[in-house]
Formats: sequence, C-alpha cells, structure tokens
Amino acid sequence: MGDAAGLASRTLSRLLAAVAHLEEAEEAARAQLRRHRRLELEDRVHRAHASCRSARLMGYPELVEHISMLRLGRQMAGSGLHLPEEGAALTPLLLHLAPAHLEARSDAGRDGRQASALRARLLRAEMS
Repeated sequence: MGDAAGLASRTLSRLLAAVAHLEEAEEAARAQLRRHRRLELEDRVHRAHASCRSARLMGYPELVEHISMLRLGRQMAGSGLHLPEEGAALTPLLLHLAPAHLEARSDAGRDGRQASALRARLLRAEMS
C-alpha cells in the first residue's frame, strides 16, 4: 500500500508542476500578445463578437474559433484592452450549439445548412 501511495503522490506532484509550468507559459504568451500584437488581438476579438451577434449561418468549427477568441478577450480584459462587454456564458454555448444538441433539439440539426442557420439564430439570441 505504501508504495502505491508514494507513487501516486510523486505522480501528483509532477502533474502539478507541469500545470504550473503551462500556466506560466500561457501568461508569458498573453503578455507577448499584449505588448506586440495588441491591435490584432483586439481586432480578432471584436470580429468574433460581431460574427456571433450578426451571423446568419454558423458552422460548429467557426463557432469554436469565435468562442475561443471571445474567451481569450475576456481573460485579458483587465489588461487595458478595449474589448466587448461581458455577455453570454461562453462555455455552455459550445455544448448547447454542438451538432448533437442541435439534432436532439430540432430536425433542422440533421441538415448541415439548416443546422448552421439554427446555430446562428440561437447564438444571436444569446449574444444580444
């Protein structure tokens, strides 16, 4: 029993160290974005916001890209960037607008174009 507990403890310690290293690397990357690519970052976040509020068709891969940009913008909002205000809860949107959820919600989810239209309509409602 003692060996298994020791192994689990060492594994957990290594995992926590790896997570801490990833957090530091992520913060360094964000700092570099703020310093060197601030305008481009703001532009991409605002474009994602506008697309989510206005799109009439939205495929799931495009949705994931836009939501990722909005999440990055929200996480960096306290750093002096001029970004869209808080709005919809973003993570649940990824689940609720996923293909399987749309299909379960409506027959439109079965057809790609109709699913994209339904996804865009639901997204617009959430983002307004």
